[in-house]
Amino acid sequence: MGVRAVCGEMTSDAQRDIIDAKVFALQKKLGVKFNDPAILERAITHTSYSNEINASACANNERMEFLGDAVLKLVICDYLYRRYPNVREGDLTKVLSYVVSDAVLAEHASEECLGEAVLLGKGEEITGGREKTSILAATFESLIAAIYSDQGLPEAARFIIGKLGSQITFAVSHKDKLNYKSLVQEYCVHKFSVSPTYRVTAEIGPPHDRTFEVEILIEDNVWGKGSGRSKRDAEQRAAKEAVDALEKSESKK
Repeated sequence: MGVRAVCGEMTSDAQRDIIDAKVFALQKKLGVKFNDPAILERAITHTSYSNEINASACANNERMEFLGDAVLKLVICDYLYRRYPNVREGDLTKVLSYVVSDAVLAEHASEECLGEAVLLGKGEEITGGREKTSILAATFESLIAAIYSDQGLPEAARFIIGKLGSQITFAVSHKDKLNYKSLVQEYCVHKFSVSPTYRVTAEIGPPHDRTFEVEILIEDNVWGKGSGRSKRDAEQRAAKEAVDALEKSESKK
């Protein structure tokens, strides 16, 4: 079996073919043709994979995640500032926090099949890394950095608003309710070092008049339930119930 260089590293022909196929399929899925596909390859390379093949310290998407986070926030801040001139700064901050949260970014990463595309080491693969919120969100940010690096800010902005526009609209119209998801997220990360997950337990009614029922889980335990006309509304109500339950739990200690 032969070997070929990948971003300066040596990779077997079989591995190279798998990576090339992933990069090609992802470009097709995204509807974005990269001038330099190697940039997209790096965006989907997790540290666990680069460590496993003894690649250089920067042959993964950590630096791209850093850049993508900055580009993402710049684009959304600019969009909010121009699109919503009558919304107060404090509310704009809440909206931004919600839209760039790991939960929202991971949801879109899943929609773009980034979980399938990301290159993971065997350890992360075994422990379900393709479904981890943190890895999915980081890969989405790295993807933004890749588009920005390869095609510039206008194309990156088009992609970001195209993918997150509905979340922005939702967040602005529900800005008074956004604190619950933020609160439970901050509490879980601080207290348990994990992020909460949301699970749809039922979808009731016809497509045009559907009600969603959702549970919020923290370390596999259900802490709240909610229902709503959209998944996001249901998640907000579940998060509120979880915040109330967590506060009661703390007060008993």
